[in-house]
Amino acid sequence: MHLLKQELLKRKEVNEMKLGDAFDEIVKGEMIRKLEWEDERVFVTLADERLMISKPETKTLDYWIISLGDITADDWVIFKSKKMEMT
Repeated sequence: MHLLKQELLKRKEVNEMKLGDAFDEIVKGEMIRKLEWEDERVFVTLADERLMISKPETKTLDYWIISLGDITADDWVIFKSKKMEMT
């Protein structure tokens, strides 16, 4: 298990969910991410009625191509950041 995921779960700072529940959160205006993703700045959001994924290295959003791993994952969480990395 990814070390960050272990630490967050240990501290009970996250509620993991399946992608369907995560989509519900996106519709409410939240951003989501997978705990499996090593770069903590990566998130998925809804922009211009499309699912977009952040690209922290370029500070841009790109179209999100959903993989089977994304669909079957149950480690989706609401993305929380004190300072947004995107401009």
